[in-house]
This record gives sequence, structure tokens and C-alpha cells, in this order.
Amino acid sequence: MKRYLFILLALFGCVSINAQAGELSITSLNIGAGTKGLNYQGLCTHSQFGSNNDLTIVGLRRYLGQIAVDNYSYGSDQSLLLLQEVDVLTQRNIGWNMPEYFANHLNQYMQSNGIYNWQWTSHFSGIPYRNGQYGIATLSSASLQKSTTRFHQVNDDPHNQVYQSVKVNADGEWFWVINTHFTAGDPLVAQQQLDEVLNYVDTLDPTVNVVIAGDFNIYRDGLHKTLCPSGGLCNGADHQQAYQDMVNALDNSGFSELGSYAGACWNNNTCSFKATGANYARMDYIFLRSANTAFTTSLQLDRPFVDNSCLLTDHFSLNATLSW
Repeated sequence: MKRYLFILLALFGCVSINAQAGELSITSLNIGAGTKGLNYQGLCTHSQFGSNNDLTIVGLRRYLGQIAVDNYSYGSDQSLLLLQEVDVLTQRNIGWNMPEYFANHLNQYMQSNGIYNWQWTSHFSGIPYRNGQYGIATLSSASLQKSTTRFHQVNDDPHNQVYQSVKVNADGEWFWVINTHFTAGDPLVAQQQLDEVLNYVDTLDPTVNVVIAGDFNIYRDGLHKTLCPSGGLCNGADHQQAYQDMVNALDNSGFSELGSYAGACWNNNTCSFKATGANYARMDYIFLRSANTAFTTSLQLDRPFVDNSCLLTDHFSLNATLSW
């Protein structure tokens, strides 16, 4: 049985057939402000979701709910959903409180599938935006006694000014999981924002595992060009230097990428799809720094659909498992 719906690619490291003592499941997804999927190629117009304004949010609810049930059925001890471009009570999303909505419906969805011993909670960090807030949210299956969240601000971006760290426990193993969304305006500034995150990591207990995940807005193959809002290329350059700086900084801090591969994205069918017909390189990542445990890891990339025509957002979701 496939663990996730519509899996495009599975990238495995150190796969073991032995029983594991514990497992943590992490999904990272830029949900496109809960609106971009609605307009992607004009195909999301399905009446069963109510109004068009509701379609993306309700579709994401169903998509995330299926991931949550799959994680539980697979035997995960803990599950995290890391979301970027999340709105709370903004004009853009006509008053949705998206983190609470998702958490409440995850609980209802799991109970409807006979699962009562997980309690989903939401952790939101945002900035003022359109009469509400805009930022990132982590949804955790942990009890409140086993999770804590910290809010952090980064520099040089009017929109993506936050990252978030959540401490969770899975079967006795502790993790700091850092949810990120760096600037889309300049890849070198995004790399500098990553440095801010790594400086924060240096303050953490070195005996605790650390995961950094999210939308880095640094394209892996170095071929994508970032267009500035005022026109022309930001920094007059591509992403190649920023990507190499990112890799070097993470490597120097002891992090390894989950699902790493070589080659341009269009040879691997693992591109983000930020515009109709665009073949951009992937810019969403999950990195792990293990402390005292040897982990078996896997990464699956998934295009979030309502059906084969209707896309929910302009990013892939990254579905990772860490087993020990």
C-alpha cells in the first residue's frame, strides 16, 4: 500500500528491514497562502468544496488529514506538518484562522478513522498583514507537555520575517524542528537568513537532534534567475553562489540533506511549479543534524492534488521519516 497519495518520487538512505524503536514523520509544504492552488492553470473549480475561496483550504485539509492518518497507520510515534505562507484572519483569506482550522479538522479526521490517542496542536508565528497575520505554522501530534515553540525574526524581508523552532519528543528521542521560509527577493539574502538560523542552532543543546526544513528560496541547480519586483535580476546573478554557500554552511554545522540527489531538476521530475509551464529547480529542503542516534531516513516528494487536474499549491510537499 502506498504511504502517501500521488507519490512522484521516493529517495531512500540506509534503508533497513529491521524493526525500529521509534519514528518521527515530518511533512514540509508551502501552501501558497492558501490561494495559489485555486488559480493554478484555472482548473480548481470543483463544486463539492463550496465556493472557490474555500477550495484550496478545504482541499489542503483533506490532503493533510490523509498524511496524518497514513503516518499513524505506518507506526510513527510523532508527526509534524510544517507549513509556510499561512494566513490568520487576513482579508486575503476572508477570515480563515488556518492553523486552528487545520488542527481542529486533523483531530476530527483522525477520530473519524478510529484514531483517538493523538491530539493535534498548532504553533503559529507571523507578522501583521492585511488586517491579520501572515507567517508559518507547525502542526504537531505531540501533547502540550511534549512540545514547545519559539518565535524568531530574520532580517531584510518585508514578508518572510520569521522562522520557528518547535521541540518535540518521539519515543524518548528529542528534536528541535525548525520551520523556515526565507526571502524570495534575493538568494544571497536568503542564504544570510539561513546563517541567522544556524547561529541560533549553535545556542541549542548539542545532545538534541535538529531538523531544518521549509522553503529556502535557493534553487538547487543554480540555473534559476530571481527577478526583482522593480525589474531585472536581483543581485544581477543567479542562485549558484547562494546554493553553494548554503550547502557549505549546513555541512560545516553538521547537517545532511534528506533525499539529496545530483543533476538539474528537469532530469529528475522534482521541480517546484511556481508558474504555468515553468521548470524551476527545487527550493524546498529538509536537513538533519543527528546528535547521538543513527537514523534511517527517507524522503518522498508529492504534488498536492485535489484530483489529477486540480493542484492545491505551487510547491511540492516533502514527506520525511526518521527511524531509529
